Amino acid sequence: MVNTDRALSELEHPERCDINPDRACSRILSLEEDNKQWIGEAVILATDEKHGIKGTPCGDILAALANYGTAFGMSSRAMGEVDKDGYVSSLHLVTIDTVLNPSIGEMCGNNGNRFVNGILESKSFVIDTHG
Repeated sequence: MVNTDRALSELEHPERCDINPDRACSRILSLEEDNKQWIGEAVILATDEKHGIKGTPCGDILAALANYGTAFGMSSRAMGEVDKDGYVSSLHLVTIDTVLNPSIGEMCGNNGNRFVNGILESKSFVIDTHG
């Protein structure tokens, strides 16, 4: 999805596993795994009147929050199979969403450093043989 310019991030934790473009707040420009860490870059889909670009509603909300110094983080959204011992296999990363809590890291101040305050899985999906 990143390579075809269709990797979108939604604002907050959605209740579904597919990406809803109506809730998009940013587009993921790059995403690579580096020593068990995901490193990437995204652009906020905010209105830019200077260049005549209309943003998405959630992109404008995220831009306003960022402009006022609100700390936010990223949350991975993925699907996979969980066995009886709790091990995950066949993991499929859907996207990385922009959230307030819980997150895999938070933006700290203006320096862009990230830290983990704790990981909490808050959503689960059941996919049957019909998808």
